[in-house]
Amino acid sequence: MPRLSDLIRFQIAHSAWALGELIRHARTLPPEAIERNLGIGPGSLRENLSHTIEAIIFFAENFAGREFDAGQYSEVEPLSKSLDGLEQLLFRSHDRLRYSMEEAIAKGLPDRILWPNAEGGSMPASVAIAQVFDHATLHRAQCVNMLKQLGIDPAPDLDPMTFLAAGQPSPYKNLWLIVREHFDTNDGSLPFIDFVGMTPDELRAMYAEFRSIGGVARSAGEPATIIMSVTGEQILLDKDPDPVGYVIREEAADLSGVLEEINIGGTRVPDLGFQIHQDSFRLDYRMGEGWGPREAKLFFELIDRLLSHAPNCRIEDWWMYPEPFTSALTIIRSTRSAHEDAHHA
Repeated sequence: MPRLSDLIRFQIAHSAWALGELIRHARTLPPEAIERNLGIGPGSLRENLSHTIEAIIFFAENFAGREFDAGQYSEVEPLSKSLDGLEQLLFRSHDRLRYSMEEAIAKGLPDRILWPNAEGGSMPASVAIAQVFDHATLHRAQCVNMLKQLGIDPAPDLDPMTFLAAGQPSPYKNLWLIVREHFDTNDGSLPFIDFVGMTPDELRAMYAEFRSIGGVARSAGEPATIIMSVTGEQILLDKDPDPVGYVIREEAADLSGVLEEINIGGTRVPDLGFQIHQDSFRLDYRMGEGWGPREAKLFFELIDRLLSHAPNCRIEDWWMYPEPFTSALTIIRSTRSAHEDAHHA
């Protein structure tokens, strides 16, 4: 029997696809056309798309039980000024909405949902769910009308049956659209992720999982070594069965290096740096050449597997990109969960 979460997952996927179709058709128009005030909804086609996608973020925060704070979404305004930016926001917003709504259902959907602009600051859960999808449907219909006025013929067919017939796009395409700007251009930075608060066994397991992807550990082009704190003796990292143990016992200050020549399932993944302290594991990477949709998918699948060995550890720093990285990890986990559900069905 279909569950409420199945309906919501389909509705959100359909909404993202339909808005994506509108953006695709809008790209065929000259820039001045998508900015023309047609007196429908917020005004122009681009403004209508922006309003609809930004509202999805507002709805996601409501179902998460948080009041929307524009300061936490400073990237929204500049991204909403272009179709490329709106496409990025499109997938981020819908992934966040899916996560918030599924979490609310999993915890037991409350009778009322936080809704700051509703009378009394909340509304019945059933009304809140209807508002999410009816609002998007209303503005998509307005956008179709605007495309027609701007000369697009035929206008896009956004019916759910058309979506079903077209086949749902790969969630990994959405993942790359969300994180692409943080991988494909080298800006000179070294983004990192810190996993903090692990037991010795968790730390050993996380390192073993990391090394299971293959590759060669090096430091400054030479084989990576562990340096003993007291004697200064250097031990080849790959020649010791328990290199993490030296750090745990405080015989070495840390364990660090760069994993090079990584090949996962036939895909060459860019080098990944690592640094281990007594209860923490840092993973870093260099942006630029070598990253693409497949490599990003493998990167976040690795993060998911690392976290499986220390479910209670803290991700203390997504470096500069907490929101898109969290959305990417949500895609990996929800896709894995869907595959597991299908396997056990």
